[in-house]
Amino acid sequence: MTPSISDDRTHCNILVQNAEDPSVTYGFLKPVFNGSGGYGPLQATQAGALEVTFYVPSFVLSAGQLDLHAENGPSQTYPYFGATIASISSSDDFGSGSSNYAYASAARHTTPGWINSDGTGSTTYIVYADNGSDAILLTGDPWQLNGDFGTSFPIVTLTCVTPLTASEDA
Repeated sequence: MTPSISDDRTHCNILVQNAEDPSVTYGFLKPVFNGSGGYGPLQATQAGALEVTFYVPSFVLSAGQLDLHAENGPSQTYPYFGATIASISSSDDFGSGSSNYAYASAARHTTPGWINSDGTGSTTYIVYADNGSDAILLTGDPWQLNGDFGTSFPIVTLTCVTPLTASEDA
């Protein structure tokens, strides 16, 4: 399932799968916010799923950082798919031994990758809050996050899947 490319932009729906066992699929991101105002509610089918676009210039061999535009997202004021640090985090920094986290959210603009307050990057894991919160979370230590909050949120991958054509969507 190669993402579709048109007018130099790649279009895709985001499929959420278990990182340790890719045969476990949680679903596609819906184009709606959860109760906390972040992305995370999932749907079993691809039809009508959140569609994001991004641009990678032809001269770039590998895109490590992308601006993801939510084409059918719930907010035109905040059209990008980004992340917001959780208010209960002790700082804006991720790292081993810290349960700080951010949640997938809409943004006016994006700064790709997680950068700590000292300017360093951090290993970032994506987890799915499958406890009814329906949230995609980013953290530097999912084991500490789960331990501190008494959860067992799975580490997940977000896969770009070519959107269905109009005839497939019907």
